[in-house]
Amino acid sequence: MIGGLAVHGRAKEAVQLFVEMEREGKVKPNGITFVGLLSACCHAGLLEQGLDYFDRMKDMYGIEPRVEHYDCVVDLLGRSGKIGLLTARRSHGDVDTAVLAAERLVELEPDDVGNLVMLANVYAAATQWGNVTGA
Repeated sequence: MIGGLAVHGRAKEAVQLFVEMEREGKVKPNGITFVGLLSACCHAGLLEQGLDYFDRMKDMYGIEPRVEHYDCVVDLLGRSGKIGLLTARRSHGDVDTAVLAAERLVELEPDDVGNLVMLANVYAAATQWGNVTGA
């Protein structure tokens, strides 16, 4: 239901349905529920809320993220202008956003050398030298 609402342009209703589902506690969300929810956050421009749901998926519900969840997070960051501005953010001192985006990209595509180099550069800009060698 959440996914259906999300893909039919009713993202805010999808998020509201999830809120009600959580409040009532009768139905436990699964990985598919979160794909729909994250997609809804993407289409509604709810960056912080989407990232919060991604974290809650892992922390509260014990659902390990899969590629489709990371795809939604990267899409969410991209639609919010965070990935396109990653280098600019890092250059202007917004390293927290840059670190978050770069780490999520590496989680999504760990074998992509470009993502690893970008992550190392972000850590270097944040003077997190211990992390640079591990990136």
